[in-house]
Amino acid sequence: MSPRKVRLAFVVEGRGERHAIRTLAARIAGHDCSHLVVSCANGAGKIYSDLEGELDKVVTACLPLHIIVLADSRDLVRTKKRSCVALREELSQRANNWILKAQQLGSPVESVKIVLVVQQFETWLLADFGVFRENVRLKGSQSSYLGWGRIDDDLPNPLDWLKANLHPRERAKDVNRGKTILSQADLELLQQRSHSFSVFVRAVKAVSPLY
Repeated sequence: MSPRKVRLAFVVEGRGERHAIRTLAARIAGHDCSHLVVSCANGAGKIYSDLEGELDKVVTACLPLHIIVLADSRDLVRTKKRSCVALREELSQRANNWILKAQQLGSPVESVKIVLVVQQFETWLLADFGVFRENVRLKGSQSSYLGWGRIDDDLPNPLDWLKANLHPRERAKDVNRGKTILSQADLELLQQRSHSFSVFVRAVKAVSPLY
């Protein structure tokens, strides 16, 4: 069977993102996105070291016009000793070079958008803290919640915050939590509090409708 044509496909770094991304895209685009192809790279480091291979995986599975690559910035910035802006520019240039080669081989792909989440995917889950709190159990009072404004800057390590504040029976990494929270969160509020989320929203809207 030949790969099917789709308007948009995603490369994400983990299972939590893979579970959540279609639901989130559907809320942004305003229609069903269950048909979208989502490829899991198993880590931001894998996306950085083998971006071209991960894009090749997508065009083997389907024939997308557009691809959005979503990866956490925190560990990449720390391990590569480079700024988020510099990393995004490098990955974007590599993606553009890949597009030229893919098109020469007959791929219909027109664009690859690199979205680096500042700091981690969990940043987006915590941005609407009211919805987050309704869906998880926390330890005692939420005294360590400081009323984040720009959460990208105010919470430098969201995963550590989760480990310190979640009830012992709650896992910091829960593959279903993202889908649950992002299906309910106020997306306007998330855009106000997280610049990287607003970048993601614009990337999805730029290629909508997605059918």
